[in-house]
Amino acid sequence: MVKNIIAPPFYSKQLNFSDVTNKLAVETSHLEDFPPFPHDQHFQNLKFSDEEYNNTEWNFRLAVRQTGPHKKPTIGGNWIKFFKMRGLREGNVILSYKERDEAMQKL
Repeated sequence: MVKNIIAPPFYSKQLNFSDVTNKLAVETSHLEDFPPFPHDQHFQNLKFSDEEYNNTEWNFRLAVRQTGPHKKPTIGGNWIKFFKMRGLREGNVILSYKERDEAMQKL
């Protein structure tokens, strides 16, 4: 399978206290950068491949609030485990890239 990273990163963020103790907050304006939610769902499972750490695959969950005027998207699931394993801390910057799978002809 041939994979190509699509640069620049589609998402970057400097981690704050809440990101490293609870869930990764995602700006609402960046929701369109992620795959669309399944019909009538307020969450979706995402797989991330950690290219810098033995290509470890991580299962995260992108979720939005079901009520209220603001969606307040967050990434949870294995986020805290990933954060601790990678030795990240408040103030670090994370970068996420999309990957093109040429064999499957999809993003």
